[in-house]
Amino acid sequence: LTLLLTLLFVAPAARAQFASRGVPINVKTAPNVEQFKAEIEKFVTDTAQQLASEAADASSKARDALINETRAPDAKGNNTATAAYLDYYAACVDNALKNLATNPNARVRLNVAIVVAGVAREAGYIANSVQLVPLIQQLLQDKSQAVVLWAVKATGPTIVVGQPPMQLITAVIAAVKANPKGLIGGAIAYDAYDALSVNVAASRVAPPANLIKPLVGPMQDLMTWRLTLYVKGVPAEPRAERIGANFLCNPWVWPQETPP
Repeated sequence: LTLLLTLLFVAPAARAQFASRGVPINVKTAPNVEQFKAEIEKFVTDTAQQLASEAADASSKARDALINETRAPDAKGNNTATAAYLDYYAACVDNALKNLATNPNARVRLNVAIVVAGVAREAGYIANSVQLVPLIQQLLQDKSQAVVLWAVKATGPTIVVGQPPMQLITAVIAAVKANPKGLIGGAIAYDAYDALSVNVAASRVAPPANLIKPLVGPMQDLMTWRLTLYVKGVPAEPRAERIGANFLCNPWVWPQETPP
């Protein structure tokens, strides 16, 4: 997988300069970003244009810049960016990258998927944002397994909200079924299990029932489909099933399951 991603980023074009001043810290930490919306949108739009650059250096710097501006670290490294900022930032990313997600160049689409995963990590966990759901769903249908893998990585933080976006969960399971083979296919299944488990095993307090109960059926569907692959042999990444089994048998999840 590392080799594949490395090869995808190799381009013969000359190294290009990329300059971006980023989003000011006072904008990232503002409790209300209404007056800063134009500034945020301009940064995202201008930087996103570089993702389609033929120069790998420029596109990779743009990718990193879009991810980095989700953070406003304090002296201890904690992210102090506000939910208001992250939610609007995610909305701008979704709007700016949706056309690039269909770019014929696989490297461009891969960069888009990596950005979405990076932004979702902060916007999902801190802001409970679902702004990226349309773009994630689009990327989950990509013909490149590497792109799909990063799209699946973006689903975990996006699922961990008060009410899971069920259309996204359905799309994740469909992505696993569409990519059953190979090392990356196994990684897609593993990360899909991980996303649907919402890290419940590591939680020290009981997760809300309205988060857990809707995930029981999808987790059973995913495990049931994966088990059909064992009829003909051992599918890629067999350890993935452990995540599904542990989730369904978790003492906080078990009471949410109906007798059937």
